[in-house]
Amino acid sequence: VYEDAKTLAAEPDVRAQTQRSVRAQVGQPRLGALLREAREQLAAKHLQRARDLLDQAATLPGEPAERADAMSLRAECALLSGEHGDAIEIYLKVARRFGKLQAGENALFAAARLEAERDRRAAASQLLERYLQRYPRGRFVKEAQARARTLSVALDREP
Repeated sequence: VYEDAKTLAAEPDVRAQTQRSVRAQVGQPRLGALLREAREQLAAKHLQRARDLLDQAATLPGEPAERADAMSLRAECALLSGEHGDAIEIYLKVARRFGKLQAGENALFAAARLEAERDRRAAASQLLERYLQRYPRGRFVKEAQARARTLSVALDREP
């Protein structure tokens, strides 16, 4: 095997840069780990801690699925805090930004469900129709169709 003297001389610098890069990555929390911890904090009803973790997660690079997950967790925080309007708004952002991902589908259906629970029938009906148009073979199609029928009957009865 032939090795160029210049390559051998440069090798320690390359190794040092690689070691610094690895140390920097180890020292910085990874987005996936923060999201897992935020999920655990939500399950334990430690909402402020979950929000703090999500704030920290927002500063890290990540894949679209991780970004969608982080926003969905933020909506869950709002929901558990009783801030239903904020939760709906965040879910709708997830649905717009990440509509091609499972998180986008879940978020649109969650927003529709929350609108129905708040007795905002017209808004819920519109969101369910949007869901059914966007995801005709979606995960919640049967439930969305049933809810839409129920809301339609309720809307017909309103004065």
